[in-house]
Amino acid sequence: MYVLRQSCLGMFTALLQARESYRQILTSGIQRDDRALAFDDAYNSLLAQGLSMSRLGGPEAVSFAAQALGTEVPGGDPAHFLRLWRGLLTDHGQIH
Repeated sequence: MYVLRQSCLGMFTALLQARESYRQILTSGIQRDDRALAFDDAYNSLLAQGLSMSRLGGPEAVSFAAQALGTEVPGGDPAHFLRLWRGLLTDHGQIH
């Protein structure tokens, strides 16, 4: 039970932090090239949170998080995560 609770808490924390990072990326401009994003602290945080969710719940969890973030954050779009979290999504790169 403790492990399940810690996993749920970890997923929730990662999702909240990813939400804030994604909001910052949208504010500073998401259409930047990959090199510019690589030096962006918000992008690095978003990537770290995606990796955390992937470890805790696998690519399906990352896919559901991408859908939630893309629809819930103002100005967001789930399609952004096809680029931002490309290597973390399911094999087919689908977002649920």
